[in-house]
Amino acid sequence: MYYQNGNLKLKGKFINGNPAGKWTFYLEDGAPDLEVNFNFDEFVLNVINKKNPNFSINSGTGKFSILLDKWNKAEFILEGELLNNNREGQWAYYQNNEKIISEKYKKGKFRSGYVKTNFGNISRTNSYIDASIFIPPQLTQVAGLYFTTVEAGNYYSFIKKMGL
Repeated sequence: MYYQNGNLKLKGKFINGNPAGKWTFYLEDGAPDLEVNFNFDEFVLNVINKKNPNFSINSGTGKFSILLDKWNKAEFILEGELLNNNREGQWAYYQNNEKIISEKYKKGKFRSGYVKTNFGNISRTNSYIDASIFIPPQLTQVAGLYFTTVEAGNYYSFIKKMGL
């Protein structure tokens, strides 16, 4: 993915539709900012940019707030806390300053949480903050496209087609 100025925004790969291996997030000026290493649904954050206010979490302990993406004036933010490289305390995912997912952890174990829907908050018994939270929203939108004809689907050669 690229910024409008042509600089690289994000570099990473997918395996079976999920983020895999090392992803690198870049600043608009092209400098590397953040790495995320994925192993199935688990992820490890590594802040590369020493000027990033979240750099302290590289010790494996500390609170952070990371702007995952900005798209059509919408901001997507992940906040959390690490203690000895484990999730700890309150974690949240925001879209436009609205908390969409809220979860509590103790010693790396999920304790409770909810997801906000059009029908209110729905309690969860397992985490929704997994590797998929890092997939840029525009890629999530593309993944949901549905084509009614083979010709329409074939127009987008970069999209995996099923049943065409």
